[in-house]
Amino acid sequence: EHWYRLDGELVPSVTQIIKVLDKPALIAWAANQTAKKATELYARQTDKDGIIRMTFAQAQDILEEARKKFRETSRDAADIGSIVHKAIEAIMLGEQPEPIIDENVANGIIAFTQWKEANKVKPVRVEAYIGSKKYGFGGTCDFIGYVGDMIIVGDWKTSAGIYTEYKIQVSAYLAATEEML
Repeated sequence: EHWYRLDGELVPSVTQIIKVLDKPALIAWAANQTAKKATELYARQTDKDGIIRMTFAQAQDILEEARKKFRETSRDAADIGSIVHKAIEAIMLGEQPEPIIDENVANGIIAFTQWKEANKVKPVRVEAYIGSKKYGFGGTCDFIGYVGDMIIVGDWKTSAGIYTEYKIQVSAYLAATEEML
């Protein structure tokens, strides 16, 4: 778990606090991953007439394997996100990122680089430790800097959507940054 020291006091991270939030999109995504994997596995057991022939135990095995699919996909996505995040950090620090061999990682870095160039992004701080005495939390925001003429507080995300917990996380980082300044 992520904890931070703020004036000698141990405080939880923003990400730890928001773990308690309901994540309905995540539940639907996990169910879809399970259904997709089950369909794939059942298709392998289908004969030329489209009939599935198997024992009840085989059907249970397929469902058990499919039930675990979302964890595997989630782990893979987290790995991709971590690699993209590390590369973005290097780019923002003016360093050369590690060579990229994964297409999904390359796509994330290309999208970031295009956004960075199109928006005249200039970092002030990268991986900035921040905290709020008022609200009792700490965290590490990925970016404080300029996007065009505006100074912003940001956190890089590689997911397919912008979810409520992301908005809360960045809002907390902004509140802590404003408090600290």
